[in-house]
Amino acid sequence: MRKFFFGLIMVAAVAAPQLAAADATVRVIHAISGSALNLDPDLPVDVWVNGAPFLTDFRFLEFTDAVMLPAGTYDIEIYLAGSDPMSTDPVLTMSAALNKGDNVHLIAHFTPGPGIALSAFANNAKALVEEPKSTRITPRDLRVTVRHAADFGRAVINKLVPSLEPNLANGEGFSIDVDSKRYRFWLSTAGGLRPLSYEPTAIVDLEAGYHYFVYAVGSRADGSFQLLLIADELG
Repeated sequence: MRKFFFGLIMVAAVAAPQLAAADATVRVIHAISGSALNLDPDLPVDVWVNGAPFLTDFRFLEFTDAVMLPAGTYDIEIYLAGSDPMSTDPVLTMSAALNKGDNVHLIAHFTPGPGIALSAFANNAKALVEEPKSTRITPRDLRVTVRHAADFGRAVINKLVPSLEPNLANGEGFSIDVDSKRYRFWLSTAGGLRPLSYEPTAIVDLEAGYHYFVYAVGSRADGSFQLLLIADELG
């Protein structure tokens, strides 16, 4: 994990306890391997927001802390590291409208081909149901979200929880509240059970009070495909 916060970001992070109700929560994730594009495997990039530097030398598999940003529209441009924005076109762009209370992951990732994209995923930040009003609702103590951001088509997340195998297209995700215990993750192409990868870990103990994100990232073409695990505390 790398943290490079400039100007507004640094101020927002310091002021977060006072601004939280009016702000959006944002995390940035780099999920593109350069070797699949015949570039530096780490693919260092610079991220600019509203015409100002936000992240520099940001590399494959790095992600920022979750930071607070005032609600508004943000123009995001990603350049190869060291490029001059005055004379170079960005490799990816996005205009992101953030509303107060939003919780968003901005991820640069592969699409089938491979192509590349910059996507915004909205996260479920609602509180867990710890004391349900109905006996038909089972209380849960953590949340898991799985997202497909690798360079191939539909895939199946196997054995996330017993008898649950969500079939995801690239850019899709799935979220579920579960109990804290040991889980085994793997991902297969649609219609198959053979694991594409167990990385970064085949078996993980998930603790109560967290929202776990499991991203399928990278490329099968260059061997960079893996599962990236990120954990956020639930408020």
